Amino acid sequence: MEPNDHYLERRAILGLLTSAVVITLATGVRAEPKPTMKVSKTPGYTCCATWVEYLRANGFTVTVTEASDLREVKARVGVPKELSSCHTGEISGYVVEGHVPAHAALTASTTCRTSTTTTGPLTKAA
Repeated sequence: MEPNDHYLERRAILGLLTSAVVITLATGVRAEPKPTMKVSKTPGYTCCATWVEYLRANGFTVTVTEASDLREVKARVGVPKELSSCHTGEISGYVVEGHVPAHAALTASTTCRTSTTTTGPLTKAA
């Protein structure tokens, strides 16, 4: 192989990669934005703030409301007392109670009706 052959191979590969990027950008192929989650949480609980930051790090837009008594929120969305935690999320008509993984919250909000995870329930709002 001649020394210039490697140069030509690299140029061809770079050209193909550049073409793929241009085509992707031109056709508008991009990641779907995640829905916004509204989180009602108990003030002062660090686990709630940590969960909100975790959701944001996973691409969610999160709005937060602090309430010293979440019973009204939980009653409005239908969270049973035995499943209650220190924060409640609402996303696309679903309720996310507790430390539910981001992928599970996204899946539930887009594809299923009721699901329970090992860390909290996902239910359709009442």
